[in-house]
Amino acid sequence: MLGKTQPENRRPVLDFGSVRTNGIALLVHNDQGWTLYTLPEGPSTTLALKSARFPAPAEVQCIGGSTGSAKTQRQADSWSFPPIANCTAYRW
Repeated sequence: MLGKTQPENRRPVLDFGSVRTNGIALLVHNDQGWTLYTLPEGPSTTLALKSARFPAPAEVQCIGGSTGSAKTQRQADSWSFPPIANCTAYRW
């Protein structure tokens, strides 16, 4: 799950200040907003974004997945969202 470490997850979560992840994250900003690409995809991928740097939207849109969007989950100073099957990128 993006935002939580699963018990079977053996990759350590690295904290880069504004982003915490145990995978690869490419975050792109343009005039349409933010687009996030993550690798590897799957339920064991952890990713959380700092609210101070990336204000939390109510939901993120899925590009290429089985569901059109996912609601964000807010923690104390960060936010995340559950992974969506076959989603190639997330946009907000």
